Amino acid sequence: FKVEELIATLRRGIEFRQFNAERASAAPTAASTAADIEGRLLGESPQIKKLIQQIRKLAVVRTPVLLSGESGTGRKTVAEILHAAGDLPDSPLVRIDCSLSSEASFRGGLLGQDGVGGAWVQQARGGTLLLQHLQCLPFPMQKELVSVLRNTSHGFRLICSTSEDLEKLTDEGLFHDELFYRVAALPLQLPPLRD
Repeated sequence: FKVEELIATLRRGIEFRQFNAERASAAPTAASTAADIEGRLLGESPQIKKLIQQIRKLAVVRTPVLLSGESGTGRKTVAEILHAAGDLPDSPLVRIDCSLSSEASFRGGLLGQDGVGGAWVQQARGGTLLLQHLQCLPFPMQKELVSVLRNTSHGFRLICSTSEDLEKLTDEGLFHDELFYRVAALPLQLPPLRD
């Protein structure tokens, strides 16, 4: 035998073994993610099946997601699933309810000094920032949030949820247009319970 052929064969064998080990370690994660999605979203309707497929696709990207749907449709649950199915499931998930937070807490937590990101933004670094009931965010805060989002160095995934039609509110001048386009890159409409 030739030494060069032996070395090349051994390298291929080592690479093949590493590839199989990586594939085996990744497979349970993908399977558990799929099981987690189907375990948390109950239903057999075509709408639920379509939603599960969409969630699987969105779980692997870091682009902002806008979850829209009526009350009780599971926006918070879907946000948690997207966070857990992401590449860093143990990273922080920071939830902010825009309907309950005051303007002062937004200034300190979301915007921070000079609009560069406050405590909530810092906590979400490496993880997910979930802004629930985004339609309730006061218009002046919406403008300031746009300036925070322009700074892409924060390193978090943004998920927003709303029970309102933000596109309609934007057309009516009741929601900041640039903020809408920044958060609605990947819109996901959750089906109403009656469906």
